[in-house]
Amino acid sequence: MIHKSKIPFQTQNGYRIFDFNQCLAFLFKEGRKKYGKNFNIKHEDREVYYKMLIYAIHDIENCQKHNIDLKKGILMLGPVGSGKTSLMYLMKHFFFPYYQYHVKSVREVAFEFINNGYQTIHKYGKSEIYCFDDLGGDSGVIDQVIPVSSDHPIPVKFDQVIPVFI
Repeated sequence: MIHKSKIPFQTQNGYRIFDFNQCLAFLFKEGRKKYGKNFNIKHEDREVYYKMLIYAIHDIENCQKHNIDLKKGILMLGPVGSGKTSLMYLMKHFFFPYYQYHVKSVREVAFEFINNGYQTIHKYGKSEIYCFDDLGGDSGVIDQVIPVSSDHPIPVKFDQVIPVFI
C-alpha cells in the first residue's frame, strides 16, 4: 500500500474538485521523494498525466470528452526508461481505494507459474486489480498493463508513453 500523502483537492457539495496544476505539483513532489532529485515531469508528458488523472479520479465528464471508458483497463506502451512504471506508482495516490492495484513484475508471475503451475493463473484472475510490469519486456512491444474488462483498445498516441484504455 502507498504511504498516506494528502492529495490536493477541495470538497464542494460532496464532490472532490481537483486542480490539474496542483496535482502535477503533488506528483512532482512525490516523484522527487520516491525517485530522487532527477525526477521530472516533461512538458510533452502533461497530456499523459492529465488523461491518467481523469481516469484515476473517475472524472466522467472529461473522460467522455477524451473517449476514455472508465470500465476499461489501461495498456501502457513506451520505450524502456520512459517512465511507465514510475507513472503507475505515482498515480496510485489518486485511485479510489476500491480501484487500488498491485504492481507485479511479469517475471515474478512467470517464476510463480514455473513453481505452482496453472494455480498461478487462477490467483491473478481473481477480484484484485494488478498492474503487470514489463509485460512483453523481452520483445519491447507491450511493457505494462492493468487488466479490467476489455473489448478493443482505444489508442492514444504520445511521444514517449502511450496509455491505451482497453
